Amino acid sequence: MPSISIPRPGTRFAELKSSEEVLEARQNAIPKKTRKDTLYCTKAWEAWRENRNRDGSTVPLLNEMDSQTLAYWLTRFALEVRKVDGSEYHHALHQGSPRQAGLPQV
Repeated sequence: MPSISIPRPGTRFAELKSSEEVLEARQNAIPKKTRKDTLYCTKAWEAWRENRNRDGSTVPLLNEMDSQTLAYWLTRFALEVRKVDGSEYHHALHQGSPRQAGLPQV
């Protein structure tokens, strides 16, 4: 039976990490540009959702949707979203290429 070598304390593993350190590591794992782009897109989605709901639709919150419901509403969002100045995004958006459409990458 082969023997199992157990590393000496302090040689293989780092010190225990606090919850704060874990949270900081998670936040730092996401590039700043990705966080910024995600916030931009989330704000656009929420503004669109509020506008849709004022017009009589009932668009649920993102975290309350299953995949089918999300696909249903994302399709409508992609077709209805406009730039801040009201102009349309480039047609590539409707072909599935957010980068070509000028949207931030999410």
